[in-house]
Parts: sequence; C-alpha cells; structure tokens
Amino acid sequence: MSYTPYTAVALQPLLPAPTGPVLAWPFQRDQVYSNKGLQVHLPVIVTQASKHQSLSKNQSITYNVCSLQGLLRQTLIGHTSQIISYWGYPCEEYDVVTKDGYILGTYRIPHGRGCPRKTGPQPIVYLQHGVIASASNWICNLPNNSLAFLLADMGYDVWLGNSRGNTWSRKHLKLSPKSPEYWAFSMDEMAKYDLPATIDFILKKTGQQRLYYVGHSQGTTIAFIAFSTNPELAKRIKIFFALAPVVTVKYTQNPMKKLTNLSRQGVKVLFGDKMFYPHTFFDQFLATKVCSRKLFHRICSNFLFSLSGFDANNLNMSRLDVYLAQSPAGTSVQNMLHWAQVVNSGRLQAFDWGNPEQNMMHFHQLTPPLYNVTQMEVPTAVWSGGQDILADPKDVENLLPQIANLIYNKSELIIYNGYPSEEYEIVTEDGYILLVNRIPHGRRHARSTGPRPVVYMQHALFGDNTYWLENYANGSLGFLLADAGYDVWMGNSRGNTWSRRHRTLSAAEEEFWAFSFDEMAKYDLPGVIDFIVNKTGQEKLYFIGHSLGTTIGFVAFSTMPELAQRIKMNFALGPVISFKYPTGIFTNFFLLPNSILKCTIFFLFVISFHESYPEFFSEKNGTPLFQLYRSDEFRAYDWGSEAQNMQHYNQSRPPLYNLTAMNVPTAIWSGGRDVLITRQDVARVLPQIRSLRYFKEFPDWNHFDFVWGLDAPQRLYSKIIALMKEYS
Repeated sequence: MSYTPYTAVALQPLLPAPTGPVLAWPFQRDQVYSNKGLQVHLPVIVTQASKHQSLSKNQSITYNVCSLQGLLRQTLIGHTSQIISYWGYPCEEYDVVTKDGYILGTYRIPHGRGCPRKTGPQPIVYLQHGVIASASNWICNLPNNSLAFLLADMGYDVWLGNSRGNTWSRKHLKLSPKSPEYWAFSMDEMAKYDLPATIDFILKKTGQQRLYYVGHSQGTTIAFIAFSTNPELAKRIKIFFALAPVVTVKYTQNPMKKLTNLSRQGVKVLFGDKMFYPHTFFDQFLATKVCSRKLFHRICSNFLFSLSGFDANNLNMSRLDVYLAQSPAGTSVQNMLHWAQVVNSGRLQAFDWGNPEQNMMHFHQLTPPLYNVTQMEVPTAVWSGGQDILADPKDVENLLPQIANLIYNKSELIIYNGYPSEEYEIVTEDGYILLVNRIPHGRRHARSTGPRPVVYMQHALFGDNTYWLENYANGSLGFLLADAGYDVWMGNSRGNTWSRRHRTLSAAEEEFWAFSFDEMAKYDLPGVIDFIVNKTGQEKLYFIGHSLGTTIGFVAFSTMPELAQRIKMNFALGPVISFKYPTGIFTNFFLLPNSILKCTIFFLFVISFHESYPEFFSEKNGTPLFQLYRSDEFRAYDWGSEAQNMQHYNQSRPPLYNLTAMNVPTAIWSGGRDVLITRQDVARVLPQIRSLRYFKEFPDWNHFDFVWGLDAPQRLYSKIIALMKEYS
C-alpha cells in the first residue's frame, strides 16, 4: 500500500513543546487510525526524561498505523504539562521553593481553549491533590470532565500544586532524595511550608490578593491545618472547597488502617524510612501494557483505588491506564506514620516524633499540639461520598460542626445560569469588608455599549444576596433585571457568610459583632453605594430592599440627605419599620423576660456562627427587634445605660428615626399573610412616607413570597421594572 508524506510545516501547529518523557504526536486529537498495514512517515520530536532530541526536517520515523492509537495514548500518560498541552490548553510550569528548601513543581493553565489571555485579572483557583497523588489528578479525564480544564474554560486562572515528595516535587536545594533527612516530613510540613509558599508565589505572580482553594482528601487536611493556624494565609482564601475532607479517620475502612497494628519500627522494616508508594516501572508497565485492555479493568481498578474505594458505574473505565500512569505518585513513610497516628488517636494532631525530647525540640512542648479546626474562619463548602472508605461519612459528619463558616456554593450560581459575574470587596469606614456581586448585563446583552441603569439590592435579616438568584433565571429578580437591561448589584450585610471579615478584628472576637442595622445604615450602605457610583460613573441608582434591607434603606435615606439624592427610587418589599403587631411565635417570643431573651439571642448567635445557618445573628442586631416591639418607637440601638447612650449619641436616650425626613420616591409591597410585618404595622408606616408613589398588598403572600414566590415574576417583578422605566 502507498503512503502519504506529511510536511513539517503542516504538522508544526499540532506539536506540543518537548518538555516530557514521551513522544509528542502531530495528529488531530481523538482521531482513530485503523487501516492495518498502512505505513506513514512522520516527522516527530522525540523527548526523553534524560535528553531532548530533535529530528531534522527531512528525517522521519516509520510506524505501523495500527500502533498510532497506542502511541497517541502515551501522550496522556506522560508529564502533566504534556497532558495539558495535548488537549490544546496553555500551560506554564514553575518551581516553587519552600522556606525549608523543598522545590515544588507547580503548573498553571492561565486561560481556556480558544480564549486568549484577557487583559484584566481573572479569578484564581488553586487545586491541591490528595495523599500519594499529584496535580495530574485534576486533568486525567477528558476536558469536559476534568475540573482544571472546566475551570479554565469558565474564565478562571487555574494553578495545580504538587506536595513535597511526589513524582513532580522530588527536589531540594541541599538534600538528596536518597537521604533519610529528605523524607523527614509529613502533612505538618505541607501545611506549614508548602501551602504558604505556593499561595504566596501565585499571588505575587498574578498581582492579586486572594484566591479560591480546592482540595481533595489530604489536600483538604493540609488546608484545615494551614488555615486554622496561619490567620494571615487564611485571609488570602476567598472560599475553601473541600472534596472528601479528611480531618479525623476514626471510622475509616481503608486497608492502610492495618498499619496501625504495626509498631513504628515494624512499618520502617516493611517500607524503609524514605519513600512510600512511589510511581515505579511496574506501575508504568501496568498502565501501558495491561490496564489498557478491558480484560484487566477490574484488577487494575482494585489496585489503583485500594485506598479509597471506587464505583465502576461512575468511573470512565477506559481511562484506567491514564489514571494508573499518574498514580500513585508517592509520599514519605513519615507521612503515613502520621496518618496511622491520626487513626489511633482519633484526633488531628501534629506528628509525634516518638519521645518528649524531640517533641520539645519541634513544638516546645512534650506532646504534639492538637489542630483546632474551629479556629478557621475561611468560608468552606464540603462534599463527601457515602461509599468513601477513607473519608468515612461518620468522620465527615463529626467534622461539619467544627467548621465555623460552613457554606455551600454561591457566587458561581450566577455563572452557572449563563450570566456574567463580577465580585468586589468594599471596605467600610469602620473597617468591615463587604462582598458585593455584580451582574453587569443579561445573557443577551453582551455586545451592548454604553451605561446601563444601576440597581442595588439589599437582602433581609439572616440572609445573603443569593436570595435574589435562587428561583432559576426566569423566576429570580436579580436575573430578570439583568435581562431587562439593568446593571445589577447585590450586597451582603456585615457579619453574614460572605462579609465576615474586618481589617483588624476577628469574627471570633465579641467586638466584631457589636453592630446592628444602625451601623449597616451608617457605614455599609453609604460605602457600597459610593463604590457603585464611582465604579459605574453614574450619579444615581435604584434601591431594592427586602425586610431588614428596607429598614437599612429607610434609616440611611432619612438621616443622610446626600445619600438620598443618589437614589432614583426606593422599592420596599415587606418593610420593617413598625413592629407592634407580629403574630404567631413572635408574640410569645417577645414577651419572654429580658434575661431569657438575652440567653436565647446568645444561643442563636452561637448556633449561627458555628453552623452558618441562619446566615448571621449578631446579638446587637437582634435586640432592636425586641426594642422596637416593646417601645413601639423606631429608634437607634439602646446601649443599656444613659452613660453609654451619651457616649454614642450625645444624649441619654437613642435618637428617633424620622421617616418623614426622607424624600426619596418610594414604592411599597406587603403581604396579607405576613406574620412578621402585619397589615396593621404597614398601615402605620404608610402615612410617614412623604414621597410614596405606589403601594400594593398581596393578600395571600407571606414574608418570603417577595423573593421566593413562584408567582412573584408576574405579580411583583414586572411592576418593579415598569416603575423603574417610569422613574428613569
């Protein structure tokens, strides 16, 4: 049979850079070659682990086309950077040097396929693998099923880390991997040195201040340790995504649990005192010669996933050879001894060096210190597996109450629905850091130019700005306004999940929580509105508040005339001003004695802080509701004594808020079945609104129908948009 010579010029664009230990193939990806006997002359670049050898333009190597599919497969079992390049993604490779001299291989995918590097900064995501694994874990599946590739295509700047001692981080400034001293590390050092060094490097390289962190298995462990012991590092993390989190392993069914039956010396006799479970020639042989065959899939999967378990129905079994070619990647024997210690003790504790003298040398105490996860304040989202034999569901269940700022996914909700998303941190005059999200335009307005009218939305007590986004795109006010041509901004009040940071105070300090809606009106709202106006270059905006969001608006607009002048129209949904006639549980609750009320508020605060539900509960923020109910006066917070009130207000009693002083055009909606803000309370408020332009009661609505009601788009949201156009 004949053959067709391919020119080097035609093939050059498809050739990945010669940076790894395998052949780089000049063929279209995923193309199957099956004609037996056809000979093709291929100009290629041969890259080996020990040397790079390039053939001249006129040279060629002859291969039987039957073997091409296997040769192409080898690209996917080579170096991490080769796998990234093979799928058409840009790849950068860096060596990060830790404080104690270890050199960590770190990879970057700066943007997605077909997405040239943007001029502005992209949000950063750092991915950290599990025990005896490597960065390749995040790219071993096809691009549409690998987290690193998906994130890059979604517009993120993706970084992949490698822990010390694995295949791609086995170097040191002074020590040789052949020496026992090199391997004298465990997860302690990964948390103390590796993670800070890598994150510092990434942020300096990108010029950004914070990033998202995604960890799997041991990747979560070192994060829990680092973020709970290193507050400065924790401040650099936007959200910590914990996949199969491992903090305690009391209930693990992992086969490595049998290590705990051996003495430390017995483990070293079996495995030595250096490397544990490295990637070997035998593993590579299995990957390339055995596991690529369907007959051996079951055997290979049992070998590969012996430490964690697997589900064949949820695994791409055709890629077992790719998985096995990258895993295991190795760690230190000392690290596995540390894990055995965690299994035995049932606690997350630093490595026990075996005698009090050595512990004293390392920790300045006779026993290893415990790691206290409750001290970590980073917003954290957790996913676990019901059949996970390493991160057992019972262990995960015990972990969750210890996570002070446990959340689920949030800002990605906007992108998931196909809308553009921007995120900003706004620092108030008194130092609170507020997270604000922006949807600059709708799904169909990407190419529109010129300024759009701005809308700012403020959520209720116990809430966050996802309230405006949770009913799908066609039922959520935030999305509907964006599609109607508005520039939509959504705030988060101080103290909720997304705004629980301060320039100098920690959320663990009582002083952090010394605020109420007074401070939200005095500092939060002006700070956010000033930022939005300056950012957009516009002079005025629309304000939409729900529940406590309306309270903040009424206080701010009636006490700060200059701020009020920036508001085109105030839309108040379920307004909270008068609070004399609540019904149901509230009536009995507010009649409790002060001492019991205070204990109840404190209990709610503790529950909310440690379980993150409700979103936040400042004792000082809850008290004005009772103050409003009992006094029937809309006043500033009563500090409890004339002396303290004098200190804050220069008068013995808190000042009254005078709604009649507000001149902002206002539209109000109320619910006839609202047990919190009843019809009688709303009726008392309406005469005080001098610029009332519209009022509507929905007789069948309760307090949350304004944000979650299925009929809200037709009955309420359409009218809001119509009024915005009328008062443009």
